[in-house]
Amino acid sequence: MPEVTQAALLPQYAELLKTVEIKATTATEAALIRDRIVRNISSYRNLELKTNIPWWWIAAIHSLECNLSFSQHLANGDPIDRPTIYQPRGIPAGTWEECAIAALKLKPWLNSEIDWLNPLSCIYAAERYNGLGYQMYRSVKSPYVWAGTNHYSMGKYIADGAWSVTAVSEQIGVVPIWMALGINLQQQAKPEPRVEGISISISDVSNLEGKMKTDFLVDVAQYYDRKPHQIAALKWLQTQIPDGILDKFKDEFSPPAPIGGSVGMVAATPVKFTSDFAADQYEKLCKYSKSGVANLETKTNYYSQRDNYTQPSRTCNSSSSAMLLDWWLRASGQEGLGGDDEYLRRLLAIGDTIYHENQTALIEQYGFKSKWLDSAQITQADFDRVDGLLDNGFPVTVNIAHRGTDSAPTGGHVILLIARRKSEGTYIANDPYGKLSSGYTDTNGQFSLISRSSFRARWQGGHRVLS
Repeated sequence: MPEVTQAALLPQYAELLKTVEIKATTATEAALIRDRIVRNISSYRNLELKTNIPWWWIAAIHSLECNLSFSQHLANGDPIDRPTIYQPRGIPAGTWEECAIAALKLKPWLNSEIDWLNPLSCIYAAERYNGLGYQMYRSVKSPYVWAGTNHYSMGKYIADGAWSVTAVSEQIGVVPIWMALGINLQQQAKPEPRVEGISISISDVSNLEGKMKTDFLVDVAQYYDRKPHQIAALKWLQTQIPDGILDKFKDEFSPPAPIGGSVGMVAATPVKFTSDFAADQYEKLCKYSKSGVANLETKTNYYSQRDNYTQPSRTCNSSSSAMLLDWWLRASGQEGLGGDDEYLRRLLAIGDTIYHENQTALIEQYGFKSKWLDSAQITQADFDRVDGLLDNGFPVTVNIAHRGTDSAPTGGHVILLIARRKSEGTYIANDPYGKLSSGYTDTNGQFSLISRSSFRARWQGGHRVLS
């Protein structure tokens, strides 16, 4: 067994960095992750001030653990509005920052053993944060660190202690994320973030004092025409401005709400997506918002079908559709449903709850045009579409065979997928009837976990989207 101390691993990292490259197939995704991190950089900087851990290190861990969602625990991706139920268990519910601080405090070695001025030590911290099993038992480089680079191709742990030689990590590791952010991993000093297109570093700011005209920013605005170097420069400048000043600026100069009921304005700061279909869904959802902007950080509410006033054993479609509609309403700045009872009453006035066309008709009464996509022959493109929606913040109603085994599933049931943990290969669902994994003996289906293999075996090919 190889030695797995930090001192033993740092030379290995140094050798790997000499030849590391981001794969061409993952360069676009790395850039999108970079843009999402930069857009939320103030949250990471605030956490750095409270933990003394570099913001860019925290941001990469956030990407691996939570797909950059601020509604999940940094420790393991569990929802932040309840204590963690998976390892590490028992981290209390709270704000994202509170939960993140609690997660980092569980690793006291981060501030006692890690030299944050040494990028090699930062790499060790990330690999140890995920676990040193690859160093101890496998010849494969840890995908948590190297996936998306030329140093990783396949092989990963698909669950605690469960190894697959053919499984391939779907996530990009911390090293290519840092490379996309412009972190210099070769130098033995605190890496400075470099925004693509400009070479100025944070330490250069003081040298600019007294050299700018009073109206310098006025000149910038006058000649701004969204050229790449201009966008990059302004992104960097935004990271240097305190949150309070930015908030005041946005309040003062944000475009006014549309007049006369007009909707569909483009968001002032466009959201970056890893899926073209998700980008299209976002554009459609924005049209229902008076401000022209939808909030993809909106949390889903859970509605159980078991307490429905009628037909509690067969109203899964209505309860799941109500959860999705409630999210669409609140994400577009409108008042939510507050429950599924009134929705069910209105649905039954149209027809039977089991028919998707009846759900479509009722959802339109609430103001949303949608459709139920149903694939008789499920292809990889269908799975990619659902995964893309989840990865970009959208919940998705789907139909599954909920009885029998994965090898011989039966039945028909509708649930709401709300997220997925790519690192574990699991989906998180709000199942209105309970937890599939318990055979529905556990009747609380909120945050129910479904393995990727089980979902692939049971999905019947349908899901609802905005049309």
